[in-house]
Amino acid sequence: MYRRIMVPLDGSSFSESAIPLAVALAHKTGAELRLVHVVIPLTQQVVIGGEDGADGYLSSLAQRIEEESGVQVVPVTRLGRQAVGELSYYSAEEGVDLIVMATHGWGGLQRAWLGSVADGLIREARVPVIAFRPEEESSQRIDGKSVEQIIVPLDGSKLSEAVLDEALKLGGEEATYILVRVVPVGPPSSSISGAVELSLRQELLEELEKGATKYLEGIAERLRADGYQVRTAVRKDPQPAKAILAEAEAINADMIAISTHGRAGFARFALGSVADKVLRGSDTPVMVLRADQLIDLEEKESVGEGQGSAMS
Repeated sequence: MYRRIMVPLDGSSFSESAIPLAVALAHKTGAELRLVHVVIPLTQQVVIGGEDGADGYLSSLAQRIEEESGVQVVPVTRLGRQAVGELSYYSAEEGVDLIVMATHGWGGLQRAWLGSVADGLIREARVPVIAFRPEEESSQRIDGKSVEQIIVPLDGSKLSEAVLDEALKLGGEEATYILVRVVPVGPPSSSISGAVELSLRQELLEELEKGATKYLEGIAERLRADGYQVRTAVRKDPQPAKAILAEAEAINADMIAISTHGRAGFARFALGSVADKVLRGSDTPVMVLRADQLIDLEEKESVGEGQGSAMS
């Protein structure tokens, strides 16, 4: 369960659009909300205290949230040179379990692209980040839609499965989890022609589908045994992100939970390609977990335990 959910705010109604979802998750998990505003002193005159300053803005908003929702809220103002670094440091320092934010509230970036702060937090934070693009920039009541259907894309790797635990914490036993694996359908080969090529491609595709179904059902059965509601879906598409987004739209999913893909996927500090495309193309909130850090940590701890037992 989550204990602390952080919502980064910049003072705009757009950034506040993350609050209803954060409130819904706080209600479900019993977590408290941390509203965090980073003041970056571009000049020497920075207003933090008082009703018109950052503290006043956050305190007023926190009071409103508590009155309308009953969720415990802690307003936090931080002074720093760089928003991503300060938010990431605060998240680790205070034991934040989840970050929820709108994707372009910090820089006025085009809606088709992630905001730089959301992008940066996904790269740096060791906790899941839920990012989404609100439909319009307007203030909302402090309530939220429950998370009832969660899509979890899996590709057979340990990294992709790392997000499962977070998805289960998010939805609990009340939600339905749709495990999705995309079978890539490549273009026809020019080296083999006619009926032979068609037959070989069909056989390969059938084998891939059977393997994908067996893999997903194996995970699903384990989760069902623990009391979770799980469905599986195998989709054929040369573009995995496109298939994932189509599945989310078809079932009107409430959340997509996806891992970023490890060492290769983070070359040049970029998101893994599939997670990146899902984030940039989704109208559904997306929970992203940078799983490569967690896998590396688990492997190091496992090696350390093994060395310790060998020495004792």
